[in-house]
Amino acid sequence: MNSGHEQADQDAIKKLQDEAGGMMVYRDGVRVLPYGRPDSDFFGLEERRGKHAGREFWAHRRVFGRVFISRASNPNLKDKAGREGLVENQAKRLMRLMVISVLMESARRYFGSSSPIREKELERIEAKNAKGRASTQAARKLKRKDFLSKLRLVINTVSKSEASLDNLFELCETALKSKDSTKVVSALEKVGELHNETEDLDLPQLPKGLEEREEQYRETRDRIENMNQRVGDLQSKMATKLASLKVSKPDVIVEDFRQKVMLTFSKQTTVLANNLASQLRELGQLWERRLSQGAGELDEATTGFIDQVSKGESVGWAIGEIQAEVDRFSVQLLDDCRSVTNAVELLVKGIDLDSAGNRSVSV
Repeated sequence: MNSGHEQADQDAIKKLQDEAGGMMVYRDGVRVLPYGRPDSDFFGLEERRGKHAGREFWAHRRVFGRVFISRASNPNLKDKAGREGLVENQAKRLMRLMVISVLMESARRYFGSSSPIREKELERIEAKNAKGRASTQAARKLKRKDFLSKLRLVINTVSKSEASLDNLFELCETALKSKDSTKVVSALEKVGELHNETEDLDLPQLPKGLEEREEQYRETRDRIENMNQRVGDLQSKMATKLASLKVSKPDVIVEDFRQKVMLTFSKQTTVLANNLASQLRELGQLWERRLSQGAGELDEATTGFIDQVSKGESVGWAIGEIQAEVDRFSVQLLDDCRSVTNAVELLVKGIDLDSAGNRSVSV
């Protein structure tokens, strides 16, 4: 089946189709057989579809249809003696013709290949899909660009941090041999500072389309992991050394160290919070301007139809054209805004958009 649904959904639809597909007839809530069975296409859907599949949209086993009649409202629709179907009479023929007329009219007006409404709707859908594809490609390109920029930055930072760690090892080796608690505390503080720096080093997931960078990506990730491990081991050694010196006020030393790392952490969170608030503020202002401008542009694009009606154009034509403009603006503006709000909503719910995008989008 050519469908955008997941396979499980397709299987469920196929099962429902096998169990309940077809145009069935019910009298007072009780099904009238054999209408709607696979071998009983009472309303001739397949016969018409065989003549013109594009125009005759409805298919017997791919439609869920019900015709409801009652003894009180339809007294001339009578059961056969064996209760298998309706008696052949004028009422049955008229009922069948009425249902066929509704099916043919709805197929040709709304769904068939000759439907003007369908044509316009398909144009709108295609425009939306084309814009979606363009947006997806632009987003992928931007994600790859951002990733490469972040990768270069992280590689440069890792190299500097590794050099700092090598120098720090020499300082710590000297402190480990000393009985001066001041030197140990100073070295421990420097290790803590480096720990905070290396902890911020992170790489987003490798985007699809950059497979040639996978080896470099994995190597950088391994370097970060190895460096964090070395910093953690060094911090543990220095803390153990400090405890072994049995300084007069170990609780004061620990509290002093704790306060310093807390201050560093607090600065980091403040910077991130300010950046986030600034970006959300800019995002809100951007969309407030775009939506306001869009309303003005739609007003300008549709006001001319009033004059054209005054000059003799039909009301139906004008309403159709106005709706077409609204649909165009909806695709160009409102759908984009909804995508932004949906993304923000996912973030609020704690969903990682990078991970979700990498799982669901293929190149």
